[in-house]
Amino acid sequence: MAAKISNVKDYDVKMGGSYFFDNNVWMLLFANIAGTHYDKQKKYSSLLSDIKNRNCSIFISSLILSEYINRSLRLHFDLWIVSEGRIKSNTDFKRDYRGTSHYNASLKTILAEVDDILNISERRPDDFNSINIDSILTDMSSDSDFNDSYYVELCDRNKMILVTDDSDLLKTKKNISIVTY
Repeated sequence: MAAKISNVKDYDVKMGGSYFFDNNVWMLLFANIAGTHYDKQKKYSSLLSDIKNRNCSIFISSLILSEYINRSLRLHFDLWIVSEGRIKSNTDFKRDYRGTSHYNASLKTILAEVDDILNISERRPDDFNSINIDSILTDMSSDSDFNDSYYVELCDRNKMILVTDDSDLLKTKKNISIVTY
């Protein structure tokens, strides 16, 4: 078996579905990078609107929030390095960036984005205590990291449709539905 993959441009949202958005989609919709991929942002934004209008569920996990916050902070850090004229290899995130006014402003912005995300999604338990960890570890490969395998397993177990912009996840052998660009 393999995943059923649908293109976000052609995808027809059905009433009552359950969706799980990967971090890269949340990043496109809410983070600083959103304006750099306008066509993708527009398509995923339209999908999000359709999902909400059809009373479907959008689930999120603590691991997704962790990825979102950490990746967003790293993007802000990279921008700070450029604005400060620093050399990336000589600049440490924790030692040099944390505690700066730029970090504090960035964190405030990111936490507001997280609040927006949480307002349109439902918190999903991660099921770590009962999820098939052996399956996750077995599915890891050069194409898939732990988090990718974990999300696939979570979607398979809970019959959620995975919305992702990560081509690595399209290679899964699990029988899940995926919506992607």
